Amino acid sequence: DHELIEVRQLLRNGAVKQRNRLLAEKFKPGENPIGAAVRGIREELGEILDADAAIRIGSERDLIITEEIDASTSYPGLKSVYRLFQIDAQVEGLSREQTGMVFETGEECDLDGYCDKVHVWEWRKMA
Repeated sequence: DHELIEVRQLLRNGAVKQRNRLLAEKFKPGENPIGAAVRGIREELGEILDADAAIRIGSERDLIITEEIDASTSYPGLKSVYRLFQIDAQVEGLSREQTGMVFETGEECDLDGYCDKVHVWEWRKMA
């Protein structure tokens, strides 16, 4: 089977930010992992989905939780602990047949105020 990987982001200033990771979203205050996952899918893939597309996600007991220690990108020299929550999602209207193996999306500006990048996605065989 395949999983959807964000390969890179194309920034408005012409810079290219390599990503090579699953769709990821930071939590908003009071938000749980399932809520953040649904919001992230709608924000980053919403322009290619129907507004009422069903998003099926497992329960919190299906979460895979890992921690990474890495240098902060916002605060140089500061080490940060990143707690990552991974869960499978099935999204109505999102398939290789409908998007092709590689496709691009932008974010809706009114969702979070950030619309300065294009996301490049690729379907890759799961390891």
